[in-house]
Amino acid sequence: MQSHPERGPSLRDASPDDDEAVRAVLAEQRAMIDVVRANQAWNWLGGMPGGFGHPKAALYGLYLAIAFVVSTAIALVVAGFDRGVWLGTFVGLALLCLLVRWLAEGSARRQTLAFYRGAVPMPAVVVAVGEPDLDADDLDDDDEPPTPVVVLVGPAVASADDLAALLAAGRRLRDGVRRPDACEPALRDVAADLREPPVCDGSRRPAPDALGSSYELAFVPVYEYAMPEQRIGSQLLFVFADPDDRGAGRTRVCHYALWGPGALSLHGKLPLGEVA
Repeated sequence: MQSHPERGPSLRDASPDDDEAVRAVLAEQRAMIDVVRANQAWNWLGGMPGGFGHPKAALYGLYLAIAFVVSTAIALVVAGFDRGVWLGTFVGLALLCLLVRWLAEGSARRQTLAFYRGAVPMPAVVVAVGEPDLDADDLDDDDEPPTPVVVLVGPAVASADDLAALLAAGRRLRDGVRRPDACEPALRDVAADLREPPVCDGSRRPAPDALGSSYELAFVPVYEYAMPEQRIGSQLLFVFADPDDRGAGRTRVCHYALWGPGALSLHGKLPLGEVA
């Protein structure tokens, strides 16, 4: 990684074996997320609410907001000539719209906000890639179905040596998934599980101890538009994960614009090749 006396290290050409570069890349990612939080620019992380509750809660909330405005407008007109049942009906409808909207969006918004404020970026290595579900019930006709991907996450990765160890562990498990006959005995059970189509709901679970006690397996949906090459073409991804909660929706792959130029450089230097 080249350095400039006045501007500090350049992150546009980072190497995975350059410790200074890897540390700078990880620090840059954390700083970018902090800027998003400070400005409450939640659209960069998926919008509000995002990923919790009913998948169309935001759309229903919009409909209810429009219904509230219409009911309020009608109530104001009716108030000009009636103070009885009709006025009470439209005032009640307006209040009901607010209540239902709060019920539809309130919990999802609170969970989303808690996730955005507590999650941190983490490097992850691709282990298995499934096929997009083109017939998913919650997809509209113009929606792009996500690709289910299993990744090995390194929450404690902080240096080039840590990253190299994570890449090596991910490669061992990926090879075991891809080649059952050559799979290490300690990884056979988990590799067999991962050969089945994964259900990728944004959850995590501990990785086998044979890979390292600090690693986790994450099951994430990946949208092609969020990838630098519009496809899953690298071993290395960066997830945004809640370190204290492994439940559904608590691990996601952010848009590559939040990875930073150094991370994009690392991503591009680690092609994926064949994968199960």
